[in-house]
Amino acid sequence: MPPNNGASTPSDEITGQSALPLSRVKKIVQLDDDITQCSHNATFAIAIATEMFIKYLAEQGHNVVKSERKPRKTLQYKDLATAVSRIDNLEFLSDVIPKTTTYKQFKEKKAKEAAKNAVVEKGQRTLNGTKPTENGVERPRDISILQSDGDGYNETTASQPRMTSHGPGSLSTLMVDRTVDDQSRRLRLQPPTSKILPPPSTSDVRLSPRLAILVNCISFPLYSPAMSLASASSALLRTCARQQLPVARAAVSASQQRGVADAAPKSSFDSPFGRTHEHSDTTKIPNFSKYASKRSPTTNKVFSYFMAGSMGLVSAVGAKATVQDFLVNMSASADVLAQAKVEVALGSIPEGKNVIIKWRGKPVFIRHRTADEIKEAEEIDVSTLRDPQPDSDRVQKPEWLVMLGVCTHLGCVPIGEAGDFGGWFCPCHGSHYDISGRIRKGPAPLNLEVPQYSFPEEETLVIG
Repeated sequence: MPPNNGASTPSDEITGQSALPLSRVKKIVQLDDDITQCSHNATFAIAIATEMFIKYLAEQGHNVVKSERKPRKTLQYKDLATAVSRIDNLEFLSDVIPKTTTYKQFKEKKAKEAAKNAVVEKGQRTLNGTKPTENGVERPRDISILQSDGDGYNETTASQPRMTSHGPGSLSTLMVDRTVDDQSRRLRLQPPTSKILPPPSTSDVRLSPRLAILVNCISFPLYSPAMSLASASSALLRTCARQQLPVARAAVSASQQRGVADAAPKSSFDSPFGRTHEHSDTTKIPNFSKYASKRSPTTNKVFSYFMAGSMGLVSAVGAKATVQDFLVNMSASADVLAQAKVEVALGSIPEGKNVIIKWRGKPVFIRHRTADEIKEAEEIDVSTLRDPQPDSDRVQKPEWLVMLGVCTHLGCVPIGEAGDFGGWFCPCHGSHYDISGRIRKGPAPLNLEVPQYSFPEEETLVIG
């Protein structure tokens, strides 16, 4: 759509009449490709913006977790709420994600409120009959005590659970528990102090206060003589029992000894440790000859030696078989043994030339030396060499030199007919070997290794 370059009159106030009609707007959108493309991609742009905002919010939540030094695999609500409360760019989410308290803080707050607003209900009682006060301390139950002094009964209130008589007088005490219902109050009759407990029928009686007073007046005169008589009879019984106790113990001990003596002849086992008329002294060693074996000691020794020798022989055979199996499994196979030896025909190697063959995965240098090379190798002063070794110790036949083609420095393969001494040269680090394979210059510490070889025939070489 071409741009409109005409002058336009600016309006002082924007009104609804200045807006383009809907048909005109549709036509503009259809003619302009950019507007059409933007209208189609609006949904995509909103989705991208939403995804970027969610990633930003999650990143801020992870930053909060890192700052608290409490590693977690997943984000929690409190992390996002903390991020919203800290970052200015996320203030508009404060109503959506408000910062809340944890469940632990909520419980502590509720507990404090409950402690402040605790109100004790009127007339409330616990299971043991005590009344809780407002500060949480239980109040002991009130007990009404009816005391008799001869003329009548006086009722007093005390906070102690029980009162007993402190003297031998005729004063008796009735305790009424005020914590239970008025229609069924408990009364406890306590007689004067005595060593014998009262009968069970009078220890715990549920009576009304008036009936309890009447029972106390009637039963006390009858109860005192009976209690004195029972005390005297129990003391007499205890005295008689103490006198007869040694006699009873002696009788029980004698009966036990008679039982053991009667049972001894009936036993089927004759113990050598038992006392007899012949052996009255228990310190004498008993005779166990009748329990010994009838065979001679020599027979027992022969049998023991035979069993020990047989077990040793069987163990040796088993150990031999086990070791043999291990050695067979660990030894080289037939194909490896076939490659352990290499046979070379020497007739095909001309004088003054090198041949390289492969033996056990390593190169082997075979040189047919000339007379001049042999003379040169023998004339070198051995004392000047780094690894002193005469030429005669390195060859079986002077004209044939056999050695491994592996540098003794780091394992490189030297080049033949090269170097400063006319032998071999290692290009890796510059080691020089002479015509006998001895190190003359460079970092190599030793001479080239000579393998095991032989000459079964005049023109045949076997390596290995």
